[in-house]
Amino acid sequence: MEVIRSCSGLIILSGEHSRASFWVAFEREIAIRAGLAVYLWDPDRNALDLDRKGRTNLSVFLSHANRDRDAALYVASHMEQRSFDVWLGSDGIVNLRDDFPDDSPMEAGMSRGGYMVVLDSRRAQGSSMVQFYIREVGNGRIVVASLDGSPAPHYFTDTDKKDQFVQLWDGTGISENRIDDLIVRLCWLMYRNQMLR
Repeated sequence: MEVIRSCSGLIILSGEHSRASFWVAFEREIAIRAGLAVYLWDPDRNALDLDRKGRTNLSVFLSHANRDRDAALYVASHMEQRSFDVWLGSDGIVNLRDDFPDDSPMEAGMSRGGYMVVLDSRRAQGSSMVQFYIREVGNGRIVVASLDGSPAPHYFTDTDKKDQFVQLWDGTGISENRIDDLIVRLCWLMYRNQMLR
């Protein structure tokens, strides 16, 4: 991601293969969110056109146990640096439909294809809401991310849920590279939900 962000612009080869590529969409999104000019090269017309398509919705709601607030702020800060729209919730914010008005930016972002990331940890084992959301992972746009090396819950061994668990702990702490892995995973899931309809 940093390589793209350090460029002066991005040129995408237009065509069916580029339109169907997650990686092209991902690189485009990173470039646009970094404020870079993005161009489409049309080899049939031998023309370079400015890409005027808007940004993809990258809304994320982070649910965490109160005792994991510092770790949640660290993850949120890194994701915001990568141009995600991030909202934090904790044990006190338990129900999206009840706690946020229907017209709130977070509710609007979630309804347009955003995701909830449940931050799991040994400390979160006592949080009934975190555990509730983990159990609900198959019922919506939810990804579980482990803050402290806690293993994936047993139901993540199912092949249809493996892409909904990410380990952020690298053995010594929460790794920015692992947060970037979470970002790529979320982008893939959002791309799949928003672009492949």
